[in-house]
Amino acid sequence: MISHFFYNRVIRRPDEEERKQLHKRTGTPANQKNTLPQSHKRIDDAAKIIGKYVKNKLVAQLPEDDAIERLNKWLDFIDQSLRVILIRVADERTAFTIFETMNDRGLRLSAADLLKNRLYAIAESRRDEVIQKWNSMTGVLESIEGQEEAVLEYIRCYWVAHYGHTRTKELYDKMKEKAKNPQQAVFLAAELEQYAQDYAAIVLSSHAKWASRGASVRSKIEIIQLLGVTQLRPVLLAAMNKFTDKEFNLLLDACVVWSVRSLLGGVSSGSIEAHYSRAAQRITKGEIKKTAEVKKEMASVIPNNRRFGDSVKTVSVAPQKMARYYLTEMQKQKDAKSSAEYTPSTGDDITLEHVLPEKPKDGEWDHFSAEDRKQYTHRLGNLALLTGSANSKADNVPYKQKEPTLKASDFSLTRMIAGKVEWTKDDIDQRQAELAQLAVKAWSL
Repeated sequence: MISHFFYNRVIRRPDEEERKQLHKRTGTPANQKNTLPQSHKRIDDAAKIIGKYVKNKLVAQLPEDDAIERLNKWLDFIDQSLRVILIRVADERTAFTIFETMNDRGLRLSAADLLKNRLYAIAESRRDEVIQKWNSMTGVLESIEGQEEAVLEYIRCYWVAHYGHTRTKELYDKMKEKAKNPQQAVFLAAELEQYAQDYAAIVLSSHAKWASRGASVRSKIEIIQLLGVTQLRPVLLAAMNKFTDKEFNLLLDACVVWSVRSLLGGVSSGSIEAHYSRAAQRITKGEIKKTAEVKKEMASVIPNNRRFGDSVKTVSVAPQKMARYYLTEMQKQKDAKSSAEYTPSTGDDITLEHVLPEKPKDGEWDHFSAEDRKQYTHRLGNLALLTGSANSKADNVPYKQKEPTLKASDFSLTRMIAGKVEWTKDDIDQRQAELAQLAVKAWSL
């Protein structure tokens, strides 16, 4: 059956009313397109790409008669010369086997496709059940950016939480071992359908599951997303239905601390993932029921205060959203308060100033060599919070011209940059050492 959206967007003529109405919804305003499922977005994007190709490449700047002739030749090529290979097989199981063989020999298919078709193949008479559950699962995950990647990452997250540490490249073979008959295929599809909502919730702070849990939970989910830490998702997925609300909130707090300490402390993703995986599986089995027990599981891999503080003293942070978050939390720690002024850690009201600019003008900041600028520009000690209007005044100018703006800032950590004869490497090192002391307290174990 042709998708209703595909039919209206692609098959109908441009002058038909249904096509016009759909264009209004997908074309303007731009943010309305964000409400479409990922599959519809891809259809819309593909149609626009083809439309631009025909207009700007195929018939661009040609007289009308020549444009029509060229377009007809292009259509004749598609109609008469394009070939689609049809392979007929005796049964659907053979079809799925050929599907896997084609993938093995070079046809690029996503691992999610292979997983889906594996379940379809072994489901046999219960295939409709598996298809319905798989479609239900992907429907939930369509709300997550990059839906195809989200499906695969979700399945791996589910697998890790239930069966232990598993790499993406191992997932297909592991699943083949667990799902060998129709009953097992339906069970796995049902499990994936059931946990999809929980996975969407731990990825999306706007998810309906958090409606009654307060702004604090949403904020922690946002922070974890901002930091880009995905290794802990199996722990959160396992705990969603195993922990009380109170314990889950404590776990979120701990996850934020672990994420920051591992990122700024230089912990490799591989080493920490194994610990998260083990903790997740133990939660699923009921062996761990409280956050304090998870902390014990993670204690050996999360940097202690000394190691964390030493790492922060020399760390550089290039992504501005992350640097704003780190400095905001340190500012709150220094002031011993949680002012509403400091809360938009990912917003545009608070901006990030590089005291030593990213691109100094010729003849300025010459006391930093090219190698020094490369090393020190993104150091935390060189970064400062400013309001948007103040940041525009600081701009890309020498230190003495920035100093009045820095001195007048509402942020005490920014004001401490003022009062120097010049801004030097030693000043950056000294300020960053003070920030490191605040970081140990801000993300306390």
